Amino acid sequence: KTAYPYLAGVADHMKAKEALREAQEGGWIEWGGGECPVDGDLQVRVKLRGNRGEPEQAAGTFNWRHGVDWHLDIIAYRIIKEQE
Repeated sequence: KTAYPYLAGVADHMKAKEALREAQEGGWIEWGGGECPVDGDLQVRVKLRGNRGEPEQAAGTFNWRHGVDWHLDIIAYRIIKEQE
């Protein structure tokens, strides 16, 4: 633990901003929370605020709302195009 607990929050915020920047550069769509933005059966990848990515899954399997657990908030997503 640090003597300055607020610094941990600052570090988390910086990681989230960096994750979002990287996501945007890779053709990702920024997400601010709310209802699922695409058909629930569509395959997507998501970036989480906790600087973690998730494997490709159906959009309907994710919690698209924010606020339940800060580190699990989706901050960006991209649609996985179906191979022809």
